[in-house]
Amino acid sequence: MLKSTLGSSQNDGKFNEGEEMKKKVEILCVLDRSGSMSSIMEEAVSAFNGFVEQQKTLPAKANLTLVAFDHEYTVVYDKVKLAEVQPLKVSDVPPRGMTALNDAIGRAMANVTSKNVVMLIQTDGHENASKEYTSEAVKKLIEEKKAIGWDISFIGAGIDAFASGSAYGILRDKCLSVGKNEKG
Repeated sequence: MLKSTLGSSQNDGKFNEGEEMKKKVEILCVLDRSGSMSSIMEEAVSAFNGFVEQQKTLPAKANLTLVAFDHEYTVVYDKVKLAEVQPLKVSDVPPRGMTALNDAIGRAMANVTSKNVVMLIQTDGHENASKEYTSEAVKKLIEEKKAIGWDISFIGAGIDAFASGSAYGILRDKCLSVGKNEKG
C-alpha cells in the first residue's frame, strides 16, 4: 500500500534513480495512533513495516524518523539508519486519544533540516486536538518544504485523502484513500 504512494510512477515508488541515489535520504513518517485507529492499527503497522523492508532493498543511504501521534507526540525512531530499523509492533504505538494532526505534521517537519526528504503522513481522521499549529500554518510549511524538494505523500483511511491532502497543499497524485477496515 505505501509503496504505491512514494516516488514517481516511473520508478515504481522507489527513490529517484541516478544522482538522487547517491544522496542521503531522510524518510519522515507521521503515523496516527489516535483511538479511532484501533480497528486498523495492525494493518497500518504491517504496511509501515512492508514499506521499510522495500526501502531497505534500494541502494540509497537513508535515515528514518517515525513519529506517532494522538493528542501527544512520540518519536518512535529518530534518524535511525534504515538498515537498523527494527519492525514496528502495535504495542509500540497503541491507539489512544484524540487526533492532533496539525501539531504532529508541523512538529515533525520543523525537526528536519535536510532537503532530500520523503515524508509520509498516515491518518484516519481529521484534526481535533492541535494546540501549536493551525491547518493554514501546516499548509504553508508543506508548500515551503515542497519548494525545496521534499516529496510529501498523504494516506487517509476511511476519509477522503484527496480532499484532506489537498487542503494541506499535497498534490492529488501523492494522496491515497484506503477503506477503513481490517483489510485496509
